[in-house]
Amino acid sequence: MNKSILIALVAGSTMLACSNGNSASSATSASVPGELPSSGAVLNTVLGVEITEDLLAAALSGLDDEQREQAMAPESAEQLHTQIARENLLYRAAIASGIHNDEATKNRILLAERDAIIQLHLKNIVDAETTEEKLQEWYDAHLVRFHAPQAHLNLVLSPSEEEAAAAYAELTAGAEFAAVAEARSIHQQSAANGGDLDWVIMQGFDPETAAAINAAEIGAILEPTEIPGQGVWQILQVLERREVVPFEEVKDMLAEDEEMMNGIVQEYIEGLVADATPPGEEAPAAVEAVEAAEPHVHDPNVPHDH
Repeated sequence: MNKSILIALVAGSTMLACSNGNSASSATSASVPGELPSSGAVLNTVLGVEITEDLLAAALSGLDDEQREQAMAPESAEQLHTQIARENLLYRAAIASGIHNDEATKNRILLAERDAIIQLHLKNIVDAETTEEKLQEWYDAHLVRFHAPQAHLNLVLSPSEEEAAAAYAELTAGAEFAAVAEARSIHQQSAANGGDLDWVIMQGFDPETAAAINAAEIGAILEPTEIPGQGVWQILQVLERREVVPFEEVKDMLAEDEEMMNGIVQEYIEGLVADATPPGEEAPAAVEAVEAAEPHVHDPNVPHDH
């Protein structure tokens, strides 16, 4: 199983346990924090812990859809069950020590609960505000981020100068680029698509090749050139050029952009503070402390070259 999924499981369930026969008694279970439901069919028993349907569902509830799908894969089941059992043993040991009765521990649990509630609420706010219109507005306001000169290219990659010359002769004689690429190119991924490399960031080319691509007419086939340091030869056809990655190609990544999401959260928090601030008074600087609860997300990946 992916290590990040195991970490997510531990992080999401460190203070959780199943209320089976090995946990606190039913008389005191109501006062014991962190117990998980344990009803449903028993799927497995690991280290004396019954892995039930409800326990498994609760343990997976903190994962996103992709992580949950990976965790539920048949080849991951045993490792997942073992991880849940090990965490449950740790929880039982902690409860047995009576640490949950300490006042400092109780306060930390309350703070953890408050933080979880805030995080989930902010996630709901972000989800509700992340509309296509909002994404378009953000894209337009940050267009410089998507300025990446690119070319849409076809490629025939040859293992030698002789092979490249033969392929170029066929192309200049009128052969279809796709047919030559499929028959001769050693770049398997593009050859399977008739030589189509899709959009390629110009920064990935050596200066001479980049200059030739920029100077070429659309549709032109460039003479074979050796790729510096790789011992192979390339023939490129220039299909299109552009300076900016269009919105449609990045809108899905924008929906998970950290800067945009934090902007939505900040706007929401400032609205709450403004509503709570008496007329004529300035908003207190303490709002900075609330921002620490903003959700953490991954930066999107800008399309890469080949």
